[in-house]
Amino acid sequence: MGEDAKEHSEDTPRRGFSRLPLGIEATLHTLHGPKKVWLIDLSQGGALVVMNEVLKVGDCVLQWLHFEAFGTATRRAGSEVGIRFDEPLSHRVIFATRHKAPSIVGDKEARASREAQAWASGLSRG
Repeated sequence: MGEDAKEHSEDTPRRGFSRLPLGIEATLHTLHGPKKVWLIDLSQGGALVVMNEVLKVGDCVLQWLHFEAFGTATRRAGSEVGIRFDEPLSHRVIFATRHKAPSIVGDKEARASREAQAWASGLSRG
């Protein structure tokens, strides 16, 4: 490998798009039906999801919040599945996801906290 090629490969980012860390529920539709997944991160070009079931690589549709993207499950490492989108997501979709996701995570954390408090107060009375 020549010096120019080596410099180019070291300077080239591994991914073409920045990734948005999330941790929200989503649905992955495949030929075998819909599967509940956790959307771990999202970029214009793809996503990383975690799921409990075995998934073979292939065509899929990822749905989250009120968005969806067609793509291909390209790799699997344990419970993580990498998805490459057929068409890049628009900046609008990324920004809207970033804006809405913290409120969803916050709502779930608040609900879990209320449930834990209710459970604890029920135990203290009994």
